[in-house]
Amino acid sequence: MAHQAGVLPWDTFASIFELKDANPCQHDAKDFHPRDDPDNSKRLSDFTETLLRKAFADARLERTKYAEIYEAPDENEVIVTDEVAKRITSTIERWQPEDDGSDLDDESTPVKHPRRRQLCPHTNESDICKCALPFKERKMSAFQRSLTYNGCHEFESVNGEAFRNLEIVKTLLLHGEMEPILRACAYPLCGLGASWEEATCDCMSPDLGWDRMCLFPIQIYIMLNLVYCFPETWDRNGSPIDNYGDIKTYQFVIRNCTRSSYASEIPTYPHRKFFGIEKGQFNLYPEPYDLARWIHIMKRDDDFNDMEYYPFGLISWQEFYNFEKPIGYQPHVTDIPQVRAMLCHKSLPVELADMILETASYTPKRSLPVFGKPFHPQNRAELDRYLDQCWQLIVRCIMMGYEVPHMDIEFLVRELVKQCLWETFGCECAFRLFFPA
Repeated sequence: MAHQAGVLPWDTFASIFELKDANPCQHDAKDFHPRDDPDNSKRLSDFTETLLRKAFADARLERTKYAEIYEAPDENEVIVTDEVAKRITSTIERWQPEDDGSDLDDESTPVKHPRRRQLCPHTNESDICKCALPFKERKMSAFQRSLTYNGCHEFESVNGEAFRNLEIVKTLLLHGEMEPILRACAYPLCGLGASWEEATCDCMSPDLGWDRMCLFPIQIYIMLNLVYCFPETWDRNGSPIDNYGDIKTYQFVIRNCTRSSYASEIPTYPHRKFFGIEKGQFNLYPEPYDLARWIHIMKRDDDFNDMEYYPFGLISWQEFYNFEKPIGYQPHVTDIPQVRAMLCHKSLPVELADMILETASYTPKRSLPVFGKPFHPQNRAELDRYLDQCWQLIVRCIMMGYEVPHMDIEFLVRELVKQCLWETFGCECAFRLFFPA
């Protein structure tokens, strides 16, 4: 059953599309394509309105779990408690550059030292602090920073500190730690509304705002539930198959929501973990690993290895995963105890074994027991959990938007859903479906 099938009309949404083995709109790729039906516009409108009403209602319901009114904290008040700080520090360490103390003139590769995930002890702001989450970043004063205009190549110098706080806000959203966010939003001059959609400068795409915390879950949530409505892609006479992995839409959404080189990569974290995508697997400027095989789709008018188009839906899901870089083994949580036991069998103490695992970054990189096959029966529980997580991220973003002063979050999320549907399913022959007159 599709997620929230009793509330959301997934069958109505799925009836808009047909699955074509060769879609002329996508270089003859296997893909979903809107049917030529005059009732499709109404079906799409009914579906999106139901989806949005449910999301807005759930956000208001979630808000009732917290204090009705928050007073703006004093700038020196610590609004990220010790308990919350401990829960989010491991995620902050993923995006916070690590200062290894090495000499920049030393060309040798520095040894990666395990991080000590402890609370920052530097309560005096004059102290030199290299902690992942400095104590001062837990104070209300850090949440009073706002992004401001900067010229090209000036983002870090002008907005570095404000951006760091925005990344902490995204981390709190990811972990469902909404109390500090709600308290920060009580500040009358809260600048989170202006950072919904942001770029490092006017020349760049807006990829560092917190809108991506909502956009990616919407895109994946819709895509996976649509695939579920086409059981011929994942089941054949009661046996699991993975034909959905060859669909252009499926491959496009996974790449879009997990690729590296975004100015902010926090929005990709839950999706990389679910699909088993490592950092650098997909990049901003893609280049086929097997260049000789794909030379026919490369541009001829420049000196770079640019592609005329990405072969979504023209390759199997295994080829897709390895298209830009061969993917290494992605450990599952069940692998860690086995490797630790092997190290301890060599007479290493558990503490040293854990240090080796951390130094080697041998941590769970995927949540699916059966890699790359979310609709496999053994992955059903994890798929349900992940769809719940996607929905909760959408709800949290809306709840946060309700609290930000002068922010029309309902309008923005409506526009986000339109953007998502067009990016995911749009083509020239279906323009009027997604943008009716």
